[in-house]
Amino acid sequence: MTSPPLPAPATFLPEQPEAQASDAVRAIYAQIRHAAGVPMVALIFRHLATLPGAMEWAWSVMGPPLMQGQLQRWAWAMEDKLDLAPALPLSPQALRYLGIAEEAVGEMARLSLAYGRANPVNLLALRLIALRLGGGGNAAAPMLAPSAAQVGASAPWQPPAALGPLLPMIDLHKAPPELMALLQSLSQRGQAVPDAAFVPSYYRQLASRPPLLALASLIVPPAFARIDTAAEQLRQQASVHAAELARLWPAPAPCPPELRQPMLAAVEVFTERIPEMIAVVALLQRTLGLKRSAV
Repeated sequence: MTSPPLPAPATFLPEQPEAQASDAVRAIYAQIRHAAGVPMVALIFRHLATLPGAMEWAWSVMGPPLMQGQLQRWAWAMEDKLDLAPALPLSPQALRYLGIAEEAVGEMARLSLAYGRANPVNLLALRLIALRLGGGGNAAAPMLAPSAAQVGASAPWQPPAALGPLLPMIDLHKAPPELMALLQSLSQRGQAVPDAAFVPSYYRQLASRPPLLALASLIVPPAFARIDTAAEQLRQQASVHAAELARLWPAPAPCPPELRQPMLAAVEVFTERIPEMIAVVALLQRTLGLKRSAV
């Protein structure tokens, strides 16, 4: 059966790359990268930056626990506990016979490690942002950082060493039809979905090495049921941790009324899809024997 066509290029989710961002937003992007030790900023934040003032307000929510490291510790612990068995393991010899060179596997390993760091952090940050947009948390709490015991750490936070350059991200408007068909089989799971304009950045970067995207398209779709189970586990854990963060950290100034609904709509889409991508990356890492440690 033929998969439904991708949306017209104009419908892809708008985003603001760093080169086009204001000084304030570029500074926030830099702090997000530094705090997680990654060289990229998530699509959700690039999208929020297209809404004037949204990224600044989001940073007032997520910035304090992120810069202290509490958010990262809890987020990475969620991924470590993920109950997701690997697909049939693939040996380096099998990959070579499939035409996938060791260098390409190394590029996939670095990309997956970066998203293994970033996506859990993004998920927990978005759950906290959604809670604040809904008026949740302890607005009366004193403006004091939680203690080391509350954070679950015995030493001051130090971000992990930054990862080097990753695979480039393809331009969705210029990708050939065959490559877009592979992207569709992964990002839309072979069917039209409400967030069809959403193409995860991880897939867009794998697509710069088409054999790697093809490999993912063989491993991931048969495991969608297991991926969904793992994703739901992550959503539940993130909700629990976000409520605890909201209890420990004071609420920011109220979100500007004109931003509340568009921010909620965006956050809801990504909160649904990011847990899926955490599970996808974990599945590929385990199947291919790639390094998984966030730090």
